[in-house]
Amino acid sequence: MIDSALQTEGYRVYTDITGRDKIVRGSTLASNINKTIVPDTISKRVSRGNDGMYNINFPDRLEVHYLRRPTFSFAYTDVGYAVSWMEVKEGTTVVVSRSGIIPKP
Repeated sequence: MIDSALQTEGYRVYTDITGRDKIVRGSTLASNINKTIVPDTISKRVSRGNDGMYNINFPDRLEVHYLRRPTFSFAYTDVGYAVSWMEVKEGTTVVVSRSGIIPKP
């Protein structure tokens, strides 16, 4: 995420655009694109702090697809790879190290 290598590492990210409390998705990824989720990039959301850490301003809901990991638990009927979700409180900034580790509070 930090060095903009998501695409080359096999990740795709999507932001939820519904604005609803309850998350409802269609059965296929294709039916959700530009209706409930939109392709996104994380690089525009990352800034380097003065302490060598990185600040990531996440959207409220982020859907992460990892194309290099097959799955047996299908989130969508038209994709056969791992899909996960992150949900954070609006305006949340997550601080991480260069390797993506969240420091102890």
